[in-house]
Amino acid sequence: MNLKLTFCGTLLSLGVAFSTQAQEETRIGLFLAYGTEIENIGIGTKAEFPIMENLTISPSLIYYLPKEEYCVKVN
Repeated sequence: MNLKLTFCGTLLSLGVAFSTQAQEETRIGLFLAYGTEIENIGIGTKAEFPIMENLTISPSLIYYLPKEEYCVKVN
């Protein structure tokens, strides 16, 4: 549990550091995700589209990898 908190804190601080840059162009990136309710990992993508100087639209999509529990594949 402590390792998860340390990892999440590190990711959060890196995200804040990179998000302070000026938003002047379209950005697309990949990330890893962890669903705490379903206890499964996923991969995702995020894009940032600047509309005005202080307005950005940022859609994201996460695909959680299927896992097998008790010989049943869960999607």
